[in-house]
Amino acid sequence: MTVPSENLSIRTRLLVLALIVALLPIGLLAWFVCGQFRQAEESARARVEPMAVGAADDLRRFIAHLRGELAALAERPDVQRVDAVPCDAMLGVFMRTHLWHAVLAVRDVRGDLVCVQPPTLDARAIADAAPRSGTAPAQGAFSVSGAFTVAGTDRWFTALQHPVRGVSGALVGTVSSVVDLRQLNADLLGEVPPRAIVSVIDASRVLLLRSLEPQAFIGTRPAPNEPNPFADLKQGFGAAMGSDGVPRLVAVRPVPFTDWQVVAGLPEQDAMGDARSRLYQTVVAASLLLLLAALLVWRISAAIGRPIQGLAQAIAAVAAGQSAVRAALDGPPEVRAMARQLNALQDARALGEAQLRGIFDTAVDAILVVDEEQRVVQANRAAAAMLRTSVEDIIGTPLERFIPMRSRAQHRAAMQAFGEGSVVARHMGVAREVQALRADGSEFPIEASISTLAINGQRLYTVIHRDITQRRHEQTELTQGKAKLEAALASMNDAVFIVDADGRLREFNDAFVRFLRFKDRSACPHSVSDAPQKFELRFPDGKLAPLDMWAAPRALRGDIGSGIEYLVRRLDTGESWIGSYSFAPIRAADGSVAGAVVVARDVTAAREVQADLARSHAALQRLMAAQDHVQEQERSRIARELHDDLQQILAAIRIDLGELIERLQAAASDQLPLVREVDALAMRAIVSIRRIVEDLRPQMIDDIGLVPTLQTLTAQFSRRTGITCELDAAEDLDKALKHRPALSTCLYRIAQEALNNVAKHAAAGRVVIRLVALATGQVALSVLDDGRGIRSADRRKPGSFGLQGMNERVRSQGGSLRVERLASGGTLVEAIVPLSGPPAEAANEAGDGPSFDDSAPAALDAAPMPRLLTHTGPPSLQPVIDALACSVAVMDASGIIRFVNRAWVEFAERNGSPGSRELGPGVNYLDVCRGSVPEDPDAAVALQGLQDVIAGRAASFSCEYGCHSAVELRWYRMLAMPMAHGEVMVLHVLVSSQPRDDGRRDLASAQRIAPPP
Repeated sequence: MTVPSENLSIRTRLLVLALIVALLPIGLLAWFVCGQFRQAEESARARVEPMAVGAADDLRRFIAHLRGELAALAERPDVQRVDAVPCDAMLGVFMRTHLWHAVLAVRDVRGDLVCVQPPTLDARAIADAAPRSGTAPAQGAFSVSGAFTVAGTDRWFTALQHPVRGVSGALVGTVSSVVDLRQLNADLLGEVPPRAIVSVIDASRVLLLRSLEPQAFIGTRPAPNEPNPFADLKQGFGAAMGSDGVPRLVAVRPVPFTDWQVVAGLPEQDAMGDARSRLYQTVVAASLLLLLAALLVWRISAAIGRPIQGLAQAIAAVAAGQSAVRAALDGPPEVRAMARQLNALQDARALGEAQLRGIFDTAVDAILVVDEEQRVVQANRAAAAMLRTSVEDIIGTPLERFIPMRSRAQHRAAMQAFGEGSVVARHMGVAREVQALRADGSEFPIEASISTLAINGQRLYTVIHRDITQRRHEQTELTQGKAKLEAALASMNDAVFIVDADGRLREFNDAFVRFLRFKDRSACPHSVSDAPQKFELRFPDGKLAPLDMWAAPRALRGDIGSGIEYLVRRLDTGESWIGSYSFAPIRAADGSVAGAVVVARDVTAAREVQADLARSHAALQRLMAAQDHVQEQERSRIARELHDDLQQILAAIRIDLGELIERLQAAASDQLPLVREVDALAMRAIVSIRRIVEDLRPQMIDDIGLVPTLQTLTAQFSRRTGITCELDAAEDLDKALKHRPALSTCLYRIAQEALNNVAKHAAAGRVVIRLVALATGQVALSVLDDGRGIRSADRRKPGSFGLQGMNERVRSQGGSLRVERLASGGTLVEAIVPLSGPPAEAANEAGDGPSFDDSAPAALDAAPMPRLLTHTGPPSLQPVIDALACSVAVMDASGIIRFVNRAWVEFAERNGSPGSRELGPGVNYLDVCRGSVPEDPDAAVALQGLQDVIAGRAASFSCEYGCHSAVELRWYRMLAMPMAHGEVMVLHVLVSSQPRDDGRRDLASAQRIAPPP
């Protein structure tokens, strides 16, 4: 994948580096300026808030004073009688001694005006204009109204109302005081600092009081759709636009007893002017610094770019085929080293071409190189000898000269298709053999392969021929001898016997006599009932098998079995062996059981090999556990040394640098930025060491558990890659894993490796990690991404051991690993491990490390009869399965074939089926079955049976199917048996075959000659 930064020139990269380095001082300047901004804002707040608090407190005292006066007035008998004559006199006396009241009025409970002071028309008009819609006085409570005015005047007032109660306590009316807002403004807001402003607004944002220009602003209200500038203030402080269009820093405080708010403000220019000036100076200084760095980088890059350009020109000349070109050794040391390597490569190329020419001329096989027009441009001496002519005669002639006339049209079409395709090399002809024509006109068979290569836009084809006349003759003789041998071996297959409905033996072969260790056929039992007198059968667990559980009686009851194993013992000699039995009933036309057929095979040697393999695998698992333990200990040791030694040294360096910075600050030295940069580099080194220590051995697993460690891992992964990573884990799992440090480390490494694979290969945008405890006593870790998904080829990359290492880690803990590509996209990695732990781990955690217990092989030997094969790799199991005559394949838990035996490969080669030749290691056998279902009903049965064995729903599976060729009818039995760690062994056994009666060639059936489905 091309990274955009890879297309940048050296000059551009140096410029970017200089900009990055310059960002440090620029960032420090920005931090300093931001601090100045915050200080200026706090200073403004310290000036504005006291003004708002003081004004609100003054209004509170004023309103409280008037409330007390109105309460005293409401308790006067002349007012409580709500009579106009005594009321007017009482209010007149009160007005002369209390000068705050512009108008005093008393209303009855209906709201009608009873008396007003002063007794003027203007006072009555003001009293009538005072708001009376409030519910507080009607409910017997004190209230303060908003601003109001009298029509035809420019004066604004506010009204304070207090309830009046009679002698009985019942509400009889209200007494109200009207206050002139301009007079109140002059008394309360007369002393406000210059440039500052204090305003008072009511709930509808009508301006009641204002310290500046009160005549112009008192009584004004905002437009109907104008937003509230104070609604978004945090903690009553912030920036807002004033009604006069001046931006200010304001503080807002409520006024008690009212719905009023006091707003105190200071122009932003007065508070933040100096800070803005410093910001402009900082921007100019940063710009000059960046310009200086760019000029310096430009000069340095010019000194480096010229030698690199010369090297690039030399490389271009080499690519154009100029083998004599050599690069000049000038410029920086790195460029000179590259030039020397290029010159050495040119020398090696010249030597290689000479060696290739020697190989070409001395090759035993015939080699022809032809151009796009199919004319020979190069030939070796072996080709001239095989075609019985000279090299000079071959070069320049059409290739068709050496192809029989009947095959030339087919050859042209094949060459055209090959040239247009994406394959660069293949064999030619069916079964890799074609006919060639010598210069003297004689035909002969050859084996040919072809490859193509484009050089300077011209496509060349290399054809390698081998004369197989002698080999074909030998193959013909070998085929005839093999046919005779197969006929002779027909009677030496597995032991087979047939019984009738009464259990009497009707037919059996010589292999049956050998299987029972008898010398001749006459010693064999004549019926099933006679068999217990000559030998006994035991189950795999050692228990004696009753006669009705033997193969033949079970088949006579209608049962079908495959691969059923018994321990067979001769009663007269005591000799014992293990027999694998397959049986089925023979049914009459009416469906009744008319007999049974039983096939037996001596599998003693195979089971002994399995036991040896099991012991070898157990030792290998213990060795791997020991290796992992030692590796983790070594990682822990390195991590401790990095933490305790190097990290402490860096910390001491930072302490000394801190003291040096303080001294340089006191001396105002110009070296201070450099020392600070060194301190930052030391801090980055400490952070890097911490990361390396965590990668080597995350101490968090031992300190706080696996789940928090995985949380840290996912967070670091997201920061490093930009890929969203989520963790879904049960917190109580750490308690279960507390005494399983090896298992915790294993699961952590699996998650770590899976995330590394996602970052490198998946091109994913999201990853989900789940860690759950299963009801079966196991813990499951799954890593799911939404990337492109793993391909089959990715599993078989040479030199890639990531998946193999994950698999072996999980197996060392007694678990299994599943890696599959999801149909919806992405890859799933799932590890399932038992919480109880394998015996090897229990020993590891009890002592200092893994140990090799010699009692393990003895335990394996003590088993009466091993039923399952233990997993092992191809080097140890391959000789065993190669010795089997049937076709054998071993696949993993996801259905991918790990390896096959020789019979499997020979079956594919002998029948010439391209599909069967491709059905080898690395291919998903279950996918092949799925693809065959639409055309073959037997494939669906095989697919379901294999899935049941893999999932553990069935101990084994068998089925019979027909797989016919063009000249022969064949019937096979498919057997599937589980192995350790979720692997499955699949066998295909030839049951019977017969030639076609009418000699027809069924080409459709012939295509099914392959290890089925």
